[in-house]
Amino acid sequence: MLLRSAIVALGGLLGAGLLLQTGAVAFEGLVPWLLLAATLLFAFGPVLASASVRMRSESRWLTSSVEFLFAVYGGYFGAGLGVLLIAALTIIGIRDVHMANAQKNWLATIITTISVLVFALAGAIAWPQTIAVLFGALIGGYGGARLAKRIPASALRIVVIIVGLVLSAYYFTS
Repeated sequence: MLLRSAIVALGGLLGAGLLLQTGAVAFEGLVPWLLLAATLLFAFGPVLASASVRMRSESRWLTSSVEFLFAVYGGYFGAGLGVLLIAALTIIGIRDVHMANAQKNWLATIITTISVLVFALAGAIAWPQTIAVLFGALIGGYGGARLAKRIPASALRIVVIIVGLVLSAYYFTS
């Protein structure tokens, strides 16, 4: 888990730097596509995981590259990060959705923390709104993890896919 943590920290750093360089217009155009891609990866994660068994056994470097790319996504675009990380963890072989959810929370915390630090150092944070979102994320993250443990894995998958599709549709139409 230490290697995975370091990989996602570097990816989050790169993603945050890319966001600072590309600006709001590029970001807004990518939002619906990034959310949809994350949702589809999660939805088809079990199929991709079956196809990737050989990849996992042959190359830790390749799985680390996948984790790094998903972390870049997370550093650039936090929304949908949870869906994408669960998809990534499924693809690399974590079959238990609850275990994937716990690891997703840890990895998302690392990526988000790194990104926020980059944005803070760049002076790109609106602090009053950030504090409000921080408290919401802390409450939602803690409560969501507790709730997710009580939901059967198949139902949790369906909820994640539905939420991802609804958010994608919202951003495509707004």
